[in-house]
Amino acid sequence: MLAMIAAGHLVPKFGQAAFLVAGLTTSAIGLEMMAQITPERGPVWLATASAIQGIGVGLIFTPLSTLAFSSSLTNSHRCRRVYNLMRQLGSAAGVAVMTVVLEERISAHASTMAEDASSGAELLHAAMPAAYADCFHAMAIATLLLLPGLILFRLGRQQPPENEGG
Repeated sequence: MLAMIAAGHLVPKFGQAAFLVAGLTTSAIGLEMMAQITPERGPVWLATASAIQGIGVGLIFTPLSTLAFSSSLTNSHRCRRVYNLMRQLGSAAGVAVMTVVLEERISAHASTMAEDASSGAELLHAAMPAAYADCFHAMAIATLLLLPGLILFRLGRQQPPENEGG
């Protein structure tokens, strides 16, 4: 939340590109840290990784919103609805894809560990940490792969749009 507030004040000064690059990079670092979690690292590592990822997301949302609403569309309510719809659909699709990937990675890790575990539940319990690490690593890479896509947007030092009564 603090990153979003800070970005809101600083985007007009530094531009959306700087915050999008910083946010995507910071989020990728947080996701990669999540992939490196082990029982030995404990809750402090998890909290730190989550905080770093949260800061990254906070740095992304404000410039994206500014960019989405800076178009010359006359009906800003329609623009907001489309933006929210796309954000919701993207989130749902991401969760669905990562759920499928997680299930596949659990199965893959369980099949390689089959000779070491005595029961199916024990096998799944042993395979889950590696599967989650694979998923977080994949999300970190996917996040970094978004960086070249920033050249497709007209990024600059733009003022946030005026509030049009609603």
